[in-house]
Amino acid sequence: MNKSNLLIVMVALLAAVGGYLWAPQPIRFRQFSAAEFVQQLTPLLLVALLIERSLEVFLTTWRGGAAAKLQRGVDRATALAVTAPADASKLADVHNAQDVSSGYKADTQQIAMPAALILGILISTLGIRSLGNLVDPNIFASHPTQHAWFTVADVLLTGSLVGGGSDVVHSFMTALTNFMNPPKP
Repeated sequence: MNKSNLLIVMVALLAAVGGYLWAPQPIRFRQFSAAEFVQQLTPLLLVALLIERSLEVFLTTWRGGAAAKLQRGVDRATALAVTAPADASKLADVHNAQDVSSGYKADTQQIAMPAALILGILISTLGIRSLGNLVDPNIFASHPTQHAWFTVADVLLTGSLVGGGSDVVHSFMTALTNFMNPPKP
């Protein structure tokens, strides 16, 4: 068993033992219509859009110049390969330029995703959350430990949801709305 699988098993066992020892109350969701549900989650879509746009501005300012230079190299190598189709070295130059450009874009994505996740969790820590709006707030009155763990889970879930981008939030909202309003036969 590799380390990541072992970690997953350990976290699952810890959660199960914690749930057994603390004997938390089952969480009841509030009753709401599909429209009310969408109204509750719409701010998450807006936050996700803001995170996406702010990271796009930041990363374009920081890494856009080098990305444009690499793209010009790809375009130049492609143009040279078109003018000399019999020269195999020109095709190799195109592939090399594309590989360098793709590597740079992948490096940028390696920066963008953790940054979005951190921003999403930070914003969620400040109070913009998903699950807390959907549950009966009185359920935690006699279980403060459960409320604390629920808040941690809500922060992590919401942070990853909005950090994943507006498409993730939109897909989540659509799936849940379709679940709540199944098509009539």
